Amino acid sequence: MELIFLGENFEPVSAPIDKYYSLEWNEKYYGSGEFTLHLSTEYLATVLMAAYIYNNDADEAMLIERVEAHDADSKTLEIGGASLDSIFKWRVMDA
Repeated sequence: MELIFLGENFEPVSAPIDKYYSLEWNEKYYGSGEFTLHLSTEYLATVLMAAYIYNNDADEAMLIERVEAHDADSKTLEIGGASLDSIFKWRVMDA
């Protein structure tokens, strides 16, 4: 399984990444899927440039909503977010 970080216009901002500590990739039939990725801090610059993450096994992209480093000594990042269909919740209709 390889992950590719994508920018605002879905352009790749990283080479495929296959070295990470853990990945939870939950797709849902009803509702929005979600993911949590634990990754080395060496990818921090790449993660900060990215807006989306693509999983080649799932053929799906997800929206990056949070990036956290738990403490100053931590060498891992926790990245999380939701599937792209969660964007539909943002829609505002004028009456």
